[in-house]
Amino acid sequence: MPEAPSSQLLAPHYLTQFQCIGPDCEETCCIGWQIQVDQAHFVALEKVMSRSAEERELFRHAYVPVPEAERTRDVHAKIQLQPGRACIFLDEERLCTIQRNYGEELLSNVCATYPRLVVRANDRLEVSGKMSCPEMARRCLLDPRAMELVDLDPAKLQRTQPQARQPALFDFYVHYFDDVRVALLRILNQDQHPLDARLFALARFAEQCAPFFFRGTQRFEERLLVGVIDETHIVPFARRDGAVSSAVMRLVLQLLFDRSASPTTSSSLRHLVNDVFCACGVESAGETEAVRMGELFERRRRWWEAEHAARIDGYFSNYARNYWLTNWYTTSPTLAAHLLKLLVRQAALRLLLFCHPALAPPTERDIAIEQKTLDAVVVEVVYKFTRAFEHFEEFLKQLNQSIETWDAAKLIPELLHF
Repeated sequence: MPEAPSSQLLAPHYLTQFQCIGPDCEETCCIGWQIQVDQAHFVALEKVMSRSAEERELFRHAYVPVPEAERTRDVHAKIQLQPGRACIFLDEERLCTIQRNYGEELLSNVCATYPRLVVRANDRLEVSGKMSCPEMARRCLLDPRAMELVDLDPAKLQRTQPQARQPALFDFYVHYFDDVRVALLRILNQDQHPLDARLFALARFAEQCAPFFFRGTQRFEERLLVGVIDETHIVPFARRDGAVSSAVMRLVLQLLFDRSASPTTSSSLRHLVNDVFCACGVESAGETEAVRMGELFERRRRWWEAEHAARIDGYFSNYARNYWLTNWYTTSPTLAAHLLKLLVRQAALRLLLFCHPALAPPTERDIAIEQKTLDAVVVEVVYKFTRAFEHFEEFLKQLNQSIETWDAAKLIPELLHF
């Protein structure tokens, strides 16, 4: 079997380069989200804010109590939002007054760790970043070295309490987690091949594992898994000529229309989807508009890939690697279902990227300006999409359950052409 990671604290390189840019952030995490506060830091902050009448009054108005029946050590209260949905502790310079006045150690666990994700995988901790943070997305997507795995000094993390763990039950699907994920990441790391060829190799890997490797499998032989790992090679993938299928385009359009119209979505995604679809003259996910959108998407993609194919491949390669690193395949019933979830996300991101108003092809080419524009738009698209799709647990659960019912064998080949 492949050698599994041995580090006790593992992180991608981009995490070591991340630093919050505070007031310079294009969309601060201190506006729009009602943050959950753990009991320990609620009590600690209450104590230090009891020194004056003004502080006591601010603390009294700063939190929304969680009903006692729902209260846990991790979710004791929620921070009150001001008009405009800003955190009550955010000052006029868009800086945190808790951190400024009382120190980072008084921040709630959520505020102290975001946008980092700390998880326990077997006997080690892994730390990665959430793409809903614009600066984290920038570090992950734009740096060619971003997804190199490195040993992280624990002293660089103030909080190392895991936010997720591998399930304790014995299941072959879970037991071989390290071996399988290492094998999949090795495929994705072969950057000498185009991303679509590497994703095609993942699809073949998942297809060959399907008969014996899935959640709850009872009849398992290690030699079969070893055989798939050893025999999976990357071969050229021929993207077909012409637009993506109208059926797949309708699926992606409907996903974006539905999410942008939901009352639980983020306003930033709603504005992004509206700007993209209005610029393209698309008002629904009907057949005619799906065909027209597919043709426009294909023209735009060809224009941008003519000079920037490697750069664009780099964005989505890093996104795919980060997905397999942070979204454990064990949360899906099969490898194919997990791959399908990635391909659906990438299809939506590609559509929003290439059809973004800022990427309307200019009359004259200027490679340097085009690269800066691409970088800025892909960061915008990824962080806004992630905020709307990955930060609402009930919606994400329903979306993933829905995708798991789709015909992966039929959809994966179509999505590889997106």
